[in-house]
Amino acid sequence: MQLDEYIKETLVQITNGVKGASAEIQELGGLVNPQKTKTKVQGSKMNVPQTKQIFVDPEAQLVKFDIALQVKETLGTEAKSGIKLAVLSVGGGVKSSDESYSTQRVQFEVPLVLPSNKPNGE
Repeated sequence: MQLDEYIKETLVQITNGVKGASAEIQELGGLVNPQKTKTKVQGSKMNVPQTKQIFVDPEAQLVKFDIALQVKETLGTEAKSGIKLAVLSVGGGVKSSDESYSTQRVQFEVPLVLPSNKPNGE
């Protein structure tokens, strides 16, 4: 699997997992990643400030990746048989190669805002 496919699939599966769990947990009376309420003070009437509760989405979660990548290097020579093997295999060749592997570690974080729910009755 290519690195870009792995990152994409991981983030999509995390989001789908949260969304699926949220639906089941909400049926049981709980909430996954609930929206928070914030009090907003608006203009005042007769020197009495008016307040209003608004919902605020949760902040982004950091999904941390720590990936080991294995890189394969192939150094080789290709011996072509040319005319001698033309009858058996036109353009055929024998390939010999040396392979070496190196491992690279990559660490990074991706901010992700997960699906959220409003508390019941609000």
